[in-house]
Amino acid sequence: MSLLLALLLLNSLLLGNVVASPTALTNRAANSDADQYLAAHNNFRARHGAKALTWNGDLANKAQQWANRCVFEHSEGQLGPYGENLAAGTGNFDIPAAVKTWTDESSQYNPNNPVPSHFTQVMWPMNSVSLHVF
Repeated sequence: MSLLLALLLLNSLLLGNVVASPTALTNRAANSDADQYLAAHNNFRARHGAKALTWNGDLANKAQQWANRCVFEHSEGQLGPYGENLAAGTGNFDIPAAVKTWTDESSQYNPNNPVPSHFTQVMWPMNSVSLHVF
């Protein structure tokens, strides 16, 4: 049986960069998962001249609230002023593959007519990040 992973990423639109202590990570997101997400995002962002993201424990708590519902849909603002990217896959769908589904939209981005997308969530200039897997 294939394992279905639903990955929830909340990007802070208002909080800017906040670094949380490792104890802010919940048991749902192991340090290695958070490190993989940060690395995948920051590697892509560096190629586009954007500054690195940091882990945000407050957002991790919000993401956990939403993940506890086990519903694969956007929060539509119920958790506050945050943006979200969701990804799901089966088989060998890993963290870099999830982030790639979002960054692959970069070819569709038009700076003369910018619209919100998964790509713009990854590239937002004032981000901190959290994730949860359910």
